[in-house]
Amino acid sequence: MSVSTHDIIIEKLRSLLITEGHKVRVNPGQARRFGVIGPSTTSNEKITYYPDLYTYDENKKRVIGIFEVETSETVSENSVEQWKLYTKGSAKFYLVIPKEDLEKAKTLAAQHNVEVEKFYTYQK
Repeated sequence: MSVSTHDIIIEKLRSLLITEGHKVRVNPGQARRFGVIGPSTTSNEKITYYPDLYTYDENKKRVIGIFEVETSETVSENSVEQWKLYTKGSAKFYLVIPKEDLEKAKTLAAQHNVEVEKFYTYQK
């Protein structure tokens, strides 16, 4: 079984964040191991969602940063609703995308009022 580019980037990011001293949880591929409870984009209800990776403060029991890794295929209108969901709580939202898709991702985020704390890029 081959590992996808998406999952390789998640693992590299996880390793980097741990090296920097962050507590990290990951949900590679379609895994739903570590959920985050937050507000829905369509109602006042709380829902559980599963970002690719998030950092958290163990003492305060809160999520600090949510990281979503996209590929060239997933930097699209179809991903925007998920991005919006990740910006509804108090955690900062980071988007990790292929370098060649940076402008496309910035445009999509701006068109849909998605607040991205920082865009990180990677080379394929």
